[in-house]
Amino acid sequence: MPLVAAKCTQCGSNLQVDSSKEATICPYCGTPFITEKAINNYKVEIGSVVVEGVSVETKLNNAETFFKLHGDTDKARELFEEVCDTAPADWRGWWGLARIATEEFGLYTLGEKKLQLVEKNVERAFNCVRGVDPDTLRSLETQWNDYMSKVKEWRGENQATIDTLKAEREQLQSQLD
Repeated sequence: MPLVAAKCTQCGSNLQVDSSKEATICPYCGTPFITEKAINNYKVEIGSVVVEGVSVETKLNNAETFFKLHGDTDKARELFEEVCDTAPADWRGWWGLARIATEEFGLYTLGEKKLQLVEKNVERAFNCVRGVDPDTLRSLETQWNDYMSKVKEWRGENQATIDTLKAEREQLQSQLD
């Protein structure tokens, strides 16, 4: 009769249950439940990351809400950065920062420095998911490769203008010096 940690599927109380029994009744709320489900419920609860009372999942959901529903990229960026700081192994924080900087991979006119920062965040997202979830990795890589193709295409079409603007900037800078 080995006792293992479990969590009531109804009231959430922490329990010690006999893993050899098929069903158990919660001593706190009286709800009957299947022992295996209570054990799995405990493992899921223990597996979630909670930082300063707010879970990473909540921060990610809030970031998505601010980004997509409210269009508040500053608040969304702040939340994605918090996820990156508190759960750096979660690819969604890094990917969220890349999505915001590229306006959901629709902005092709990023400067070199900003694009390098985005590439760094994308690489971190890839590193987090590599070896863990090959399907997600393929999906992210496809999205990123499509985006970079469009960036290169845009730059190719606008290279003459870019070169002219760079030359004008250098000329103005030399006049200021």
